[in-house]
Amino acid sequence: MNASGIGAVRTSTWQKGVVFKEVITDWQPNKQMHYRFDIDPDAIPDDALDKHVKLGGEYFSPLYGGYELSEDKSGNTILTLKTTVQDNTNFGVYSRIWGEVIFQDFHHSLLTLMKNRAEKSLIAAVSYN
Repeated sequence: MNASGIGAVRTSTWQKGVVFKEVITDWQPNKQMHYRFDIDPDAIPDDALDKHVKLGGEYFSPLYGGYELSEDKSGNTILTLKTTVQDNTNFGVYSRIWGEVIFQDFHHSLLTLMKNRAEKSLIAAVSYN
């Protein structure tokens, strides 16, 4: 991120040349961070993403997202990722169901990656004499 707080810009760089920005719209340290997507569709290679989720695409466009932290009854921290998308189809409920399936799968993959990286960093930070 280029800064912290509302207005800061987080740049995400993925495989296959995918780069997009998230402009922070809500910032509450250790609680939540929300953002709006700032994606230049011309800057993302056509074959890099599923055509169903390309911004301004024929099917779905991601608009807003956010991470929220909460605590379960055992005191464990729960990280939740939410994405608001625009349905560009005229298929109604049918397309919304598929959109939810696509984004739930994406969220699961991304949160699993984040969990594995965080736990690996924690393990690497522990040293014994």
